[in-house]
Amino acid sequence: MANDPYVGHTRSGARRFSNPTTVGSFITGNHNVLTTGTTMSNVDLNSGVRIKAFGGTIFVGDSTVTTDTGYKLEDESEVFIDVNSMNKVFVRAASTGFTASFIAS
Repeated sequence: MANDPYVGHTRSGARRFSNPTTVGSFITGNHNVLTTGTTMSNVDLNSGVRIKAFGGTIFVGDSTVTTDTGYKLEDESEVFIDVNSMNKVFVRAASTGFTASFIAS
C-alpha cells in the first residue's frame, strides 16, 4: 500500500488504489460430491474459488482430503480459497448425494 501514490481514503472511509484489479472471466459449476476426494475442475485461476455446500456436510482439502482432515463445510455454508488452479482443490463427503457449487476466476 505504501508504494501506491494514490492510496487514500474516500468519503466512505474505504481505501482507494490507483491500479484496482479485475478478472477477465470466471467459471461456475456444480459438482456431485463423492465419498472419495475429487477435484471439481482442472482450470488455472487468477484469484481463487468460492465453494458452497448443498445437501449436507462436505469436506474441502488437497488430494489427500478425508472427513477427518478436510475443512468442514456444513449445508449452505461456503469458503473462499485463494488458489491458482482448481486441480489443487478436492472435495469429499461421508456419503453421496451432496453438491459443491463453485464460482472461480
